[in-house]
Amino acid sequence: MAFSDDYAFLIEALIDLYSLNFDENLIKWAEQLQNKMDILFFDSTNNSGYFTSRAGDQSIFARIVDEQDGAEPCSTSIAISNLLRLSSLLDSKEFKQRAESVFLSNTWTERLNKFPFVVPKLLLPLYSLTNPQFQV
Repeated sequence: MAFSDDYAFLIEALIDLYSLNFDENLIKWAEQLQNKMDILFFDSTNNSGYFTSRAGDQSIFARIVDEQDGAEPCSTSIAISNLLRLSSLLDSKEFKQRAESVFLSNTWTERLNKFPFVVPKLLLPLYSLTNPQFQV
């Protein structure tokens, strides 16, 4: 049984591979996994990001949304970046709106204003949302 960070890192790798060889199967797989990740792990009640485990997992005492990047970035940081990259590659407003909803949630608005240094990987997609991007 996979955790949210397993999904997030695999999706990131698929997008990276797609950017090297433009194999449509890779980006389709990344899109399918992102949709599945959203269903299994996204906190749709508070839009606070991605739970580390799926609902109903009996081996987990409490479901949490990891709110900081450590030695490895948290699944929310990676997933938000993936959502924006997929949004751009697939021209998907849905993926962009999902990413924006996390930044607009009370959880991340407060955390990013007070403690931006605890989620450095999340600052990259925030920057790309708030600054014009150019395609070459």
